[in-house]
Amino acid sequence: MKKRVIISLVILMILSLCLIPEKEFYTDGGTVKWKSIIYSVIKYNAIIEENEYMVGYEVEVFGITIYDNTHIIKTK
Repeated sequence: MKKRVIISLVILMILSLCLIPEKEFYTDGGTVKWKSIIYSVIKYNAIIEENEYMVGYEVEVFGITIYDNTHIIKTK
């Protein structure tokens, strides 16, 4: 019984460590990426060209995109 509890706690700790993200900053205008082993979230704020910006969010789980709300904004 005690061994089962210890194994369960170790597995729970390993799974919780897989959910802690690492924050990355890009120099493309302000894009931020939160990445862990299981998922990643990207908040785009990228300058594509002089008058074009890409903004929005993208969420991936196990490398598969499940949410993509990115779009390009053109300015004058």
